[in-house]
Amino acid sequence: MKKLLLVSLLSFAAAQAYANTGPYVEGNLGYSYTSETVTQNFFTQDSQHFGFNFNAGMMFFGFGAEAGYSQYGAPWYQGAVSQQKASYLNGTHLALKTQQNIGPIFFTGKIGYGRLNEGGFTLDNQSVASRSGGGLYWSFGGGFQFTPNIYTQVTYEQTQGSNGIPNATMVMIGVGYIF
Repeated sequence: MKKLLLVSLLSFAAAQAYANTGPYVEGNLGYSYTSETVTQNFFTQDSQHFGFNFNAGMMFFGFGAEAGYSQYGAPWYQGAVSQQKASYLNGTHLALKTQQNIGPIFFTGKIGYGRLNEGGFTLDNQSVASRSGGGLYWSFGGGFQFTPNIYTQVTYEQTQGSNGIPNATMVMIGVGYIF
């Protein structure tokens, strides 16, 4: 009886690990938020907008690597006289990923390097050129696997800004496909 239980548990663990193996793609929609910061004497305001991202990667027994693109809501800047929105804020990331399944429910975490790109703007007769900066990218979330190939998830991600670009955060819901 003990041997049967042990074989059953090992078989279940192997099946769960194998379920997390292979290339995948995912798309997410969500709520984007940029933190307050100061750049060239301008202050960003709390900016909240619609955002989205796409990721692709390779999982191997619950661990993997991915590359992704995120479009965040562009931040608003406050000058002495007026305010102006940056023309865009997007980012890319390379990250290591882990995913642990408990039956059809899973939990995931990512950590890596993210790069943000912000479009230029003019405020109070001063021009701020388009710029880029990178920093820590991290994410965590959970989801439900409908089939061995199709899943849905809720995710929180953040990319740290630099070079005067504010941190970019997003809370998302999305779908993914494992090939």
